[in-house]
Amino acid sequence: MKNKVLILTTTEPGNPFPENFSCWCAGALEAKGCDTALETISLEQFVPSSSNEPLEIIPEKLTALQDTLSMIEKLVLILPEQNNMIPVGLDNFIALVAGMKDKYKLCKLIAIVMDPVPNKAGEDRLLFRYPLRKLDLLFGSTFSADRIQIKNSPTGNMCPLFSESYGELCQLVQQILA
Repeated sequence: MKNKVLILTTTEPGNPFPENFSCWCAGALEAKGCDTALETISLEQFVPSSSNEPLEIIPEKLTALQDTLSMIEKLVLILPEQNNMIPVGLDNFIALVAGMKDKYKLCKLIAIVMDPVPNKAGEDRLLFRYPLRKLDLLFGSTFSADRIQIKNSPTGNMCPLFSESYGELCQLVQQILA
């Protein structure tokens, strides 16, 4: 089966919403007859004590991701965002998918907007230091400006999103399918 859409998303401890939303998107696309693959990158390592080094892609994951990228027609990145920044460490993954952007019929960014969290001792949080404008250099000058922003739900509950934005979510699915 040829995958037509790849949704690339992230997970982090204590916040299931980005993955829940990504699974919903993949399911909605599949329900419309669109072959969809979902790849998830774990962000557990990106906490304040970590370095700013890019996350290394293990060889098996790299091969599988390259195979998937060679089969898709559309790419949807669903990434957490805070103050126009995404988590550091995703450089290698972003460079890998951007390297094949010319073969995609669609590249779309959906940003899960995270509320700033006050500093609490001993609490692990992501480091949001990768400017969204850097994505414009890789994917085109209006890539970040054209992003769709979805408000995060730290509990993972998607019901408020559906009740407030169902029409917009349907339009999002139609944009990806078009």
